[in-house]
Amino acid sequence: MANALLALKEVFGFDAFRPFQHECLSAVFAKQDLFAVTATGGGKSLIFQIPALVFPNPVVVISPLISLMADQVSKMRAIGVRAVRLSSDIPRSEHAPWDTLKDQDLIYVSPEKLATPGFQKALRGVRLGMIALDEAHVAVTWGKDFRSSYAHLRGFVDQHPEAVRFACTATADDEVETGIRAMMGLRDPKRIVTSPWRTNIDYIVRKEAGFSELVDRLAAAQAQPGSQIVYVSSRRTAEELAQRLRDAGLDVAHYHAGMNPLIRTQVQNRFMAGAIRCVVATNAFGMGVDKPDIRLIAHWHMPSSLFNYLQETGRASRDGLPATAWLNIGKDAEKTHNFFIECSNPEFYVYQRLWAFLTAAERQPVRVPTAILARASGVSERMQGQIDAALAYLEYTGHIRSAGVGFAYELPIINKRVAESVVRTIRGARISKNAVHYEPPDGETDHHMRFITSGACRFVEPSEIVSVDLLRQDLQLTANDVGEKKRGAKMKLLMLHRFADSTDRRGFVEALFSQRETPVQEQAGVPA
Repeated sequence: MANALLALKEVFGFDAFRPFQHECLSAVFAKQDLFAVTATGGGKSLIFQIPALVFPNPVVVISPLISLMADQVSKMRAIGVRAVRLSSDIPRSEHAPWDTLKDQDLIYVSPEKLATPGFQKALRGVRLGMIALDEAHVAVTWGKDFRSSYAHLRGFVDQHPEAVRFACTATADDEVETGIRAMMGLRDPKRIVTSPWRTNIDYIVRKEAGFSELVDRLAAAQAQPGSQIVYVSSRRTAEELAQRLRDAGLDVAHYHAGMNPLIRTQVQNRFMAGAIRCVVATNAFGMGVDKPDIRLIAHWHMPSSLFNYLQETGRASRDGLPATAWLNIGKDAEKTHNFFIECSNPEFYVYQRLWAFLTAAERQPVRVPTAILARASGVSERMQGQIDAALAYLEYTGHIRSAGVGFAYELPIINKRVAESVVRTIRGARISKNAVHYEPPDGETDHHMRFITSGACRFVEPSEIVSVDLLRQDLQLTANDVGEKKRGAKMKLLMLHRFADSTDRRGFVEALFSQRETPVQEQAGVPA
């Protein structure tokens, strides 16, 4: 620990570790695997950044948060640490050459890049000091539904038995902890757990609050220094509510995953700089946003689980000053979340039909638009998200390997004569029954609007084209497996309702997560 303390002082400028950090690092430098849970903002990042400075071999950090990785790499480079980031937003031509990875101190990688043969080949045979899984709960709670690349995590860590394995998160019940331990292959790990409860946050729950109450909350918050986040359940609501709040005279912008990436980045950057006081957002916003002065986290719509609620409210006041978490439980909240649960949890027959379609294909890998998979699996247009969820779960359970390779349109024909005329002028377009099938070729302009503006076709959203490799001959899922996954999602939503109704919410949270609280004495000069 002497070298760790020296690095803390000389590189980060702090005199001492927090008790939680000291306990974690003592295990790491004793070469013991580690599972750690502490509240958001508890200083988990130093548990892998300090070893990157002390260990002679690289530290690999797997993170789902591109913006946070970019921020941390920038900060680490500024203090002289050899750090790189590998994620899907960086073109292959721009990221660090594979053969330089062995010379880095700290390698941040997204789960999608981790799964690529190039990354795994580059580190095969390279001794690693540590493999850290940041935001570890995501591997279990998201991996089943849409971050299926986490299925490749265990294979990677098993290639590096010499590395200390570290998984950290702010929330993990017994089920999630079991999943994390299995995915990381933790070997008799030290378990260090502190309460996820943030004592500087005032947790307020309202039933069917009106818009005027939200306006009053935000107006009071904006009369004081600091920022605010309002969470909603849909992209459309994010835009509409933000406009209503602006009409009420508040400083508000909206944010969701469907926005233009450049505009989305501008909103986040302006929020971080304080140029925007409040963001109305879906849960696409916030994870990895390290802003210390967020004084109000308002949930206009309920989150989908107590996990998500604690993660999202944990973004408030990381500087330790008082903050408010305001939760509104609307009359349609349960109906909305039950719809999302259905979208993420198709019935077993969908898996059976999807598997039959994939195994009947003449060529492997199968290259097909998800809209066609939906029709083949008996999934309605309204519920097409079930195909994404089914593919993710099949990959998570080791049945397939899939990747998005483009997108396609199935545009219903209104005027066949005009459609035939336009098709002849656009490469990648053809008529298939009563629709125009159009795949914009790589590197070419998307011309689908020509079919719409000419009156030839009705507009529909594009469908992702996926490439699917079969890894098993038979479907090794059962109706009970699929049903258990859905029951788990419903139970997590029920836990949030019970939390809201509890007269001792702190006690409820700590009992539910089976956590022992380790008191942390805040000290001057102690790193966050």
